[in-house]
Amino acid sequence: MTMHDTYFIGYDAREHEAAAVAAYSIQRRATRWSRVYMIEHQALRRLGLFWRSWSVSSSGQFFDTEDERPFSTAFSHSRFLVFHLARELECKGPCMFVDCDWLFLSDTAKLMEQQEDNPHQIGVVMRDRKVAENSVKMDGMVQQNYPRKLWSALFTFMPSDDLADKFSPDTVNAVSGRDLHAFLDMPATEFWPIDPSWHYIPSLDPAPAKINGIHFSEFSPWLNPERGDEAREAFNLWHLEKGNWLNHASIARSLTPWDDLTAALMAQGLTRPTYGRI
Repeated sequence: MTMHDTYFIGYDAREHEAAAVAAYSIQRRATRWSRVYMIEHQALRRLGLFWRSWSVSSSGQFFDTEDERPFSTAFSHSRFLVFHLARELECKGPCMFVDCDWLFLSDTAKLMEQQEDNPHQIGVVMRDRKVAENSVKMDGMVQQNYPRKLWSALFTFMPSDDLADKFSPDTVNAVSGRDLHAFLDMPATEFWPIDPSWHYIPSLDPAPAKINGIHFSEFSPWLNPERGDEAREAFNLWHLEKGNWLNHASIARSLTPWDDLTAALMAQGLTRPTYGRI
């Protein structure tokens, strides 16, 4: 029985450093026992949980074979397996998914406590984000509009059979990306509003009085260092955290501040393949 808080971070090999800093920023501030796992599509494929196919253009743009639409990160679809993974891991405490391009400045246990006591299934920052159709993100990837855009960049939930069944591996591997990011059109009554201070996007949002989390969604210190003057404080905070992580890593002799998801699933008795196809 797993009684700790569980964090799932979307992993893209192109942003390994960002994922490590995000994980470290959670772990060094969390005041409750917690585990951090990476949602890495190749590991999930080896486990038989993820089998969506995609192609990559000469420019590096991802295209999904299932819905024939472009997408921007290696975890665009696999993030929605977290509800199923929470059940496989027998998580009893609250869980969070977050993109890798995040820096937390406050104790995320505060969010987990709110989710624990909330009657609604999923916590999100209810942004109303619109972009120019087919515009290009900071990493050269195409952007598109869809309902509840950016809601899935950070969300909390209490593990339940209802959510695990709704977002089963078969469903996550088959339905369109737009439907997944809209949380399969779950009723608005199933969500509760996380304070926007946990999802501050430099250059896009007015800075709140207290910033709890920075989402480098528009541009970032690791991909766009030349844009530092547009968000100097946020960039400085990220570089400071990177330094803290590297200093910690040199002492701990580990550059991966997260737990092994495959080993944890195997420890719970998951055998390959369980679902779908390899």
